[in-house]
Amino acid sequence: MHPILKKALKVVAGLLILITLPYYYTTIFDFDKPEKFTGNQFYNPYENLGDKWLKCNFHSHSQLLGGLTNGDNSVQEMHDKYRKLEYDLPCITNYSSINKDYFDKKYPLNAYEHGINKKWTHQIVLNTAEPKPFDYPFFQLTSHKQFILDRLKTEDNLIILAHPSFVDSYEAEEMTYLGSYDLMEGITVRATSIKHWDAVLAAGRAIWVVASDDSHDTATAHVGVTWTDVNVTDQSKAGVLESLRKGRHVAQRSWYGQHTTFVKSVSVTDNVYKLKITEPVDSIVLISDNGKRVAFETDANKITYKVKAENSYIRAELFHSTEWIDYSRLYLNPVIRTTDSTVFSRPLEHHINWFQTILYIIAVLLFHAALAAIVLKW
Repeated sequence: MHPILKKALKVVAGLLILITLPYYYTTIFDFDKPEKFTGNQFYNPYENLGDKWLKCNFHSHSQLLGGLTNGDNSVQEMHDKYRKLEYDLPCITNYSSINKDYFDKKYPLNAYEHGINKKWTHQIVLNTAEPKPFDYPFFQLTSHKQFILDRLKTEDNLIILAHPSFVDSYEAEEMTYLGSYDLMEGITVRATSIKHWDAVLAAGRAIWVVASDDSHDTATAHVGVTWTDVNVTDQSKAGVLESLRKGRHVAQRSWYGQHTTFVKSVSVTDNVYKLKITEPVDSIVLISDNGKRVAFETDANKITYKVKAENSYIRAELFHSTEWIDYSRLYLNPVIRTTDSTVFSRPLEHHINWFQTILYIIAVLLFHAALAAIVLKW
């Protein structure tokens, strides 16, 4: 072998050893099997709505590390753009970085995006003191993803799975098993993951949907396109977090932050679901288990549906066209079956499988031993 090629191979082998060291910090889990929502009562996230809706974006990026993180504008420019569009809470979520100088005075919700890996398996962490940058840089098994979520999750913060369908960073089925996350990005400028959401809901997981731009610049096509309207009775950071935990928000895709309608009321009485909105839209569609359409109305501002026994949840999608956009689309969180009108809260457990964990670490050790042989003997 040519000496130059041999030297290059040694360098590559050495780098592979270095960047795969995190895989020693692996725990393989056995996961509980999820079960669908059951019960004769319903949890309704929109019960007793307040008068105030906050326009929020929980995922955007500014320039960082000289542009290496694919951000084109300064933090100030990003904030100014969102303020111009009358956002109440625009979060700048740079990778493993919190910029405390730009906390909103009224809603000081610090946030960042976690994840540096090949498959873009990322999480948005809301309301945390400091970033936790550890990650697995290449492939991630479901157990790796669970380990990261457990590491990030605290009693006070909220974890959002970022753009799950983007380059298949999260499989829909594995999301039904994963724990230690609260919300998921159903829509962003870069990915739509509503099918993943329906799979999670059909498996009996009370995970709420949010929408975020995932903007990396101030271009019109990237800012004000997808956002989350949060209904609050307490106009504070604590009030925002409480509403997000309860699912009292709406994810939507539109244009330049312009609203088409707002939720007026949602009720479930005697197994009858009723939705009223402030302005009529082109269509209202009700969706149940695994994305099945069960009812619709056109040119309406309300819809009524008799919930059937096979419906473990009911959620609504609203569609509307205007002269300034081909369509707007709003996604409401579901009403879900329960036994006592509270959120279905059966926690899914995951237990360490020590045998598989030890085998995995041995496999990593053997891989590194082979690489070390290349570095040391050639």
